[in-house]
Amino acid sequence: MNKVFENIIEKLESEAKRWEDSGTEYKDKCEIAVGRGLRNAIEIVKQEAEQYNNGWITVSEKLPEESLNSVIGWDEYRECCCFVQYIGGRFVLGDDTESVKITHWMYAPFQPKGE
Repeated sequence: MNKVFENIIEKLESEAKRWEDSGTEYKDKCEIAVGRGLRNAIEIVKQEAEQYNNGWITVSEKLPEESLNSVIGWDEYRECCCFVQYIGGRFVLGDDTESVKITHWMYAPFQPKGE
């Protein structure tokens, strides 16, 4: 699971525990609702994290737009990721002399922002 999602879940769980361990015998409806809301939020984030798959998109789910711009692809033949282009309805590596079998892909990251 992506570290960002793990951090969000950790913070939500900490907050839920704080509400649950408030020490009062009687919890009013508001406190109960907040606790339930936090637990529901944790489940929603976990479900989204599962679907997110660290940014990888399966080729059966979606293909990138045809473009000379590169995307990062997971090559099943090499068992590693590489920069590829999606042109003419297929993934192309380098000068197109090598075969690739891309199973997942993701957009290349944006350039870094200033210091």
